[in-house]
Amino acid sequence: MDIRGLSVRRSGPNASFLLLSGMIFFLALHCSAGPVQPRTTFSVEKDVVYQQSASYSLLADVYLPATPEASRPAILVLHGGSWQRGSKERMEDVAEQLAGQGFVVFNANYRLAPDHPYPAQIQDVRKAIEYMRKNASDWSMDPDRIGVLGYSAGGHLALLLGLLPGSENTRVQAVVTAGAPTDLTAYGDIVTMHRLLQAEYRTNPEIYRQASPLFHASSSAPPMLLIHGTYDWIVPVSHARKLTRAMVEKGGNIDLVELSDGHMGTTLGVNEESLKATVDFFQLRLASR
Repeated sequence: MDIRGLSVRRSGPNASFLLLSGMIFFLALHCSAGPVQPRTTFSVEKDVVYQQSASYSLLADVYLPATPEASRPAILVLHGGSWQRGSKERMEDVAEQLAGQGFVVFNANYRLAPDHPYPAQIQDVRKAIEYMRKNASDWSMDPDRIGVLGYSAGGHLALLLGLLPGSENTRVQAVVTAGAPTDLTAYGDIVTMHRLLQAEYRTNPEIYRQASPLFHASSSAPPMLLIHGTYDWIVPVSHARKLTRAMVEKGGNIDLVELSDGHMGTTLGVNEESLKATVDFFQLRLASR
C-alpha cells in the first residue's frame, strides 16, 4: 500500500490472518485523525542500576503510568549513537510519549564501543529484559507483554534481541525500530565497524554476519515494525528492505513503513507519523491476551 508517501508492506505465515491484521494496522495508522494524545500521567524513577560489576554500572529510567490496570505492557527503549556514544537521555521524549499511552517504559543505557566491543551490547539489553521481568509485580507490569524500541544503533540491538536465540527470560513479544542497520557487512572496513566488532571485514567477515540481524531472519521471531527514511544516507533504506524480504522468505511477521525523511527525521520525538505508527503497533501487538 502506498498512501501519502508511506509505504507499508506486510508479511507472515498465514495469509488470512495477515490480511486482517494488516488492515487493522493500516486503519489504525491512517484513519484516526490528529497527533498522538496522552492517555495518562506517569512517574519517573531516574538512574536505576539494572546491572553492576566491578568496572561499570548500567543505568535506566523507569516510567510508571498512573493507569489503574493491575498488569500493563512494557517497552524497553534503546538509544542510538553508532554503538559508541549516546545515552538514555536521548530517548527521554520518546519514553515520555510511550508512558503517556499507558506503557511501563524502561529507558536503558548499554555499554559502548570501543571500550566494550560487541557482543557486550546485546548482553546488556538482555540483562535489561531480565531486570524488567524481575520487577514486574512491583511495577504492575505483565512479564509476558514486553516490547523493545530502538533507534539507529539501538534499533540494531532491538532486532538482535528479537532474532537471536536466547533464554525464555530474555524474549520479547514485539520489536519496533527506526533507522536501524540490519546488514553490517554492507559497511565493510570502516572505523565504526572496527570499533564495534574489533575485527576487519576482509579478514573476519563471519563476525560481521553474526552481528547482522539480516542473517538471523526467522519465522519464530516476534512481530516487527521497521520505520525507515527513504532519504537516509547514514543507514540506507535498503537495510530495512533487505530484512523485510528475508523475513518474508522465512515466513516471518514484519511491517515496513517508509517515510520521506532522512536518518534523523525518523526519530519518534520529532516525527508524528513515526510515533503514531509505533504506538499503534505496540497497542496491537501487546494487547492483553
